Amino acid sequence: MNIKRTLLEEFPPAPIDPNEIICVKCIGDVVLKRLMNGRSKEICSVCGSGENFCVDAYFLAKISQDVIRKNFKICTKVPSENNFHLREIVSKVIQIKDERFSQIVASYLETSEGNSKGDQFFCKSYSYSALTLPFKSKRKEQDYLQEQWDAIALSLTHRQRYFNDEAARYFELLFDEAVKTEHKGLFKVALATVTILKAGFIFYRARKVENQADKGEMQKFPDRALGAPPKERAAHNRMNSSGVPLFYAASDRNTSIAEVRPSIGDEVAICQFQSERALKFFDFCGLNMHRSHPLLSYFIDDYAERKDRRNFLAYLHETIAHPVTSEPSRYIVTQAMAEYLRYKHKENFDGIIFKSVQHSGGINYVIFDESRSHKDVTKLNWQPSFAVKAKGKTEIVTISKIQYSGNWI
Repeated sequence: MNIKRTLLEEFPPAPIDPNEIICVKCIGDVVLKRLMNGRSKEICSVCGSGENFCVDAYFLAKISQDVIRKNFKICTKVPSENNFHLREIVSKVIQIKDERFSQIVASYLETSEGNSKGDQFFCKSYSYSALTLPFKSKRKEQDYLQEQWDAIALSLTHRQRYFNDEAARYFELLFDEAVKTEHKGLFKVALATVTILKAGFIFYRARKVENQADKGEMQKFPDRALGAPPKERAAHNRMNSSGVPLFYAASDRNTSIAEVRPSIGDEVAICQFQSERALKFFDFCGLNMHRSHPLLSYFIDDYAERKDRRNFLAYLHETIAHPVTSEPSRYIVTQAMAEYLRYKHKENFDGIIFKSVQHSGGINYVIFDESRSHKDVTKLNWQPSFAVKAKGKTEIVTISKIQYSGNWI
């Protein structure tokens, strides 16, 4: 919400009633906290401190009335867990824990003095509910949020693929929310979706053996034969379009085999690769953990959009890891997503982690090449390089058994 400093000057710099003063420490909303900087320091009626910037209840009623109108509606149905009194709405929007002070702000809203529009939206006898109520089932919520992802996929596939501001905005909001998520472990709190793997981490990479010449190359020169393909041979894949090489790897031997989808009798070459430096990944697996988010401010213009993106994070990992049909265009949205994380996101990720759908419990890694600017790739005979190196001998295995599981009808 773009509230100019001149707007704040319309309100009295010092509240009259000492029982209606609250300090910046007793308000949780981050936008309001910023707006309070530079105002007078008074004795807070909530915590008793006189060391912090303060505002009064009248100020909060005036500044929050439009936000409440925008995000809540008068509820005419019988009381339920989704209905709130105005005092509770005030507490939720401004993020005030003190019930007494929330009631003072609500009382101002219920009078013409605090309600500048003079309508009947704020009334002591009313209850309110959010404009977007919780869905009746997780399935209905997932369908609603999935439609937004599918709309971006459709736009990228059939309308505007290369300079799509709509898609860029969608990814920006989605991953800004994703990188802020936290996982509370037994002893510490850590970012849920940012994983840094130390130098020396072991990845597994596999390829089907097509002929004896291939086998010899894989055994003698694993870096070249089992590493990422040269740019001329980089095929269309989940996270890259044709001609854009990425290094795909797995967490273990069995997952790497499963990912190349061999048939019985096929030979598969497997080699370990070791990271040469620490690598930072966007980790989709973190979205499946018990996680927490910083509270969103109702005072930001894109509150509803950010709330939807945040809710979609619960389903995002399943969406990007889901097996795709043979139709190549189905990968376009995940390819655009990977490019956003690589080139546009401020974290400067070195790759992506997501679960394997070919092998239960397995993890897949996608590592970006080391070039960071267009100047790197315009050099004569440029080929991508990756911060991994083959370690040990190439192992050749012959597939003798394949297992299937599913929901049989």
